[in-house]
Amino acid sequence: MSEDIEWVEASGKGKVWTYAIHHMGPSKAYKGEPPYVVALIELEEGVKMMSNVVDVDVNDVHVGMDVEVVYDDVTDEVTLPKFKPV
Repeated sequence: MSEDIEWVEASGKGKVWTYAIHHMGPSKAYKGEPPYVVALIELEEGVKMMSNVVDVDVNDVHVGMDVEVVYDDVTDEVTLPKFKPV
């Protein structure tokens, strides 16, 4: 692990690298409505990040799908990056 890191602005565009469709939440406290997609997104810059694919029928998600970032204001303090099809 290096401490030589820096913030880099990303395009917010990428592709679904792999994904899973979840049919139940991780706990009873989960407020999302299953089914939902958890995916590993490969950004144009080469970085991979785990997130959700939203605004799409879960059966239409596929490896290689072009996606772009959208932001979900979960609370006043927490905003999550998620991805929708382009």
